Amino acid sequence: MGAWIALNQFKFFKKQIYGFLGIGSAPEFLEHLMWNKFTKKMKKELKKKGLLNLKRGDYEYPITLQLIKDGRKNKVLNKKIYQNLNIVMIHGSKDKSVPVIYSRKILKIFKTSKKKLVIIKNGDHSLSSPKWLNVLKRELKLIIN
Repeated sequence: MGAWIALNQFKFFKKQIYGFLGIGSAPEFLEHLMWNKFTKKMKKELKKKGLLNLKRGDYEYPITLQLIKDGRKNKVLNKKIYQNLNIVMIHGSKDKSVPVIYSRKILKIFKTSKKKLVIIKNGDHSLSSPKWLNVLKRELKLIIN
């Protein structure tokens, strides 16, 4: 969700943004990674009750119909950004939550930027091990220097 929010900020803070670092990014995930994969039964429940408690692993997430509708109003993958920025997308090769294609889609948004895709071998969605966090820190330093 972070990249989705960040990409929407370009319309408000364009002059203050100097680079972009995405980590396992999934803009428009509500439509593509949730709604389109919900069963007919799940969609029916969500439309009827306005709420669906989605179980993933040890967690349960309340998904509202309003959240899905709001996601449809805030598309980012169809945008074009013409700024000379350093853009780095970092994605784990074993990310089970978000396919790497989403990082590639984000890179296509930036038309005149210097772009880089870093795929971390055996990396998961969180990329939170000390080794992977060092990769994130290194790439962030390259963006801001």
